[in-house]
Amino acid sequence: MFDRKATMRLFWPVLVEQTFAVTINFLATLMVRGVSEDAMAGVGLVGILNVLVMNAFSAVSAGVSVVVSQCTGREDYKGAGRAGAQSVVLVLYLSAAIGGLLALTARPILNLLYGNAEPGVLDAAHIFFVHSCLSMPFLALFTVLSGIVRSTGNARLPMFCSVLSNITYVAAGALCINVLGMEVNGAGAAMDFSRFVPALLMGIFMLRGKSGVFLSRLTPRLDMKILSPVLKIAVPSGVDSIIFNGGKLVVGVFMSGMGTPVITANSIANNLSSITNLPGTALQIVTVTMTGQAFGKGDLREARRQITRSTLAGMAALCVTSVIMVVFLTPVLNLFRPSQETFRVSRDVMLMLAVAAPLFWPASFITPQGLRASNDAVYTMWVSIVSMVILRVIGSWFLGVVLDMGLLGIWLSMVIDWIARGALFVPRVRKKLRAR
Repeated sequence: MFDRKATMRLFWPVLVEQTFAVTINFLATLMVRGVSEDAMAGVGLVGILNVLVMNAFSAVSAGVSVVVSQCTGREDYKGAGRAGAQSVVLVLYLSAAIGGLLALTARPILNLLYGNAEPGVLDAAHIFFVHSCLSMPFLALFTVLSGIVRSTGNARLPMFCSVLSNITYVAAGALCINVLGMEVNGAGAAMDFSRFVPALLMGIFMLRGKSGVFLSRLTPRLDMKILSPVLKIAVPSGVDSIIFNGGKLVVGVFMSGMGTPVITANSIANNLSSITNLPGTALQIVTVTMTGQAFGKGDLREARRQITRSTLAGMAALCVTSVIMVVFLTPVLNLFRPSQETFRVSRDVMLMLAVAAPLFWPASFITPQGLRASNDAVYTMWVSIVSMVILRVIGSWFLGVVLDMGLLGIWLSMVIDWIARGALFVPRVRKKLRAR
C-alpha cells in the first residue's frame, strides 16, 4: 500500500512539521537564556510538566488517528468524519477543564514537585506554566486535528501550520522579550499566540472541507457509540503516556535537589535529544498511518512489514543525526551560554545518547506505535508501565541518587528502559501480526 515513494511523500512533511514543533521548546529555552540561568532552568522544569499534561490530548489524537487510518483503509470515509468530529469535542472539554484547574493550582503543584529548587527557578517556572495552561485548548485542538488529517495521508497541511506556528513564536518572542522587556512573561505570551494561530487555521481548513477529512456536524453532546473505538486506543495509550511521563516527573523530583546546573543541563539535553530524535519521531507518526491502513484493509503481512521497515529506518536515521550532533556538540551547547558545570554534564549525557539512541530507541518507540495501530494498545501499555516503574523510576533513584551518578545515572536508567521495552515489543509484532 505504501511503497518507498509513497512513504517518503508522507514522511518528509511530517519530519518538517515535527522539526518545527520541537523547535518551539528549543526556542523557549534559548529565548530566556539572556534573562538568567534560573529562568532557563524554570522553563525546563515546566517542559516536563507540559509533556505530562499533553498526554491526555495526545492519547485522543492517537486513538482517532488509528480509527481514521483504519477507516481510510477500508474506505469508510463517513465513519472517519464522525470519529474526527467527536474527538474534537472531547479534547476541547478535556483541555479546558485540565488547563483551567492547573492554572489555578500551578504554584502549589510546583512547590510540591520542585520545592528543593531555588526560588528564582520556581518563580520562572510558575509564570511559564500558567501561560502554558491558559493556551492548552489551542494546542490540544491542533494536536487532534493534525492527527486526523495525517491519518488520511495528508501530511502537508499540519506541516504548513506547524511552520507558521514557529515563525509566529520567534517574531512574538523577539517583540515581547527583546523590545518590551517582558522576560519569562514574554516567552509565555509568545507561546500562547503561537498555539492559537495554527489551531485557528487548521480548524478553518477542516470546516471548509479542504483537509482530506469531512468532519460531521460538531455538536456539544458526546456520542459514546462513535467514541468507543477511539477510546479503546486512546485510554490505554493515555494511561501508558501518563504513567511514562509521570515517571519522568518523579525522576525530575530526584533531580531538582541536585542544583540549578544539573536542572539546566537536563533541560539542554532534553532539547538536543529531541532534535536528534526528530526522524524517529516522524517515523512514529508515519507508522500509525501506514500500519493502520494496512490493518484496516486486513493485510497483516503488510502491517508487519511497515512496522519493520519503520523501525530499521529509524535506526539508520538516528545514526546519521547522532553523528552530526557529536560533531557540532560544543558549539551547539555554547548557544545556551552554560556554566562550566552545566556544559560538562550536558556533554556527557549527549555523548552517551549518541551511542545508545540509534541502537535502542526505535524498537522502544516506533515499534509500539505500529502495535497500537493494530489494536494492540493494552499490551504496549502494560509493558511501558512496568518498565517505567522498575527500570526508569527505581533505576534513576538507584543510579542517580544512591550511587551518586547524578544526571548521567538518571539518563542511563532511561537507556536501560529502552532496551527492555524493545526486547518485548519486537517479538510481539511477529506474534500479533502473523499472516493467517
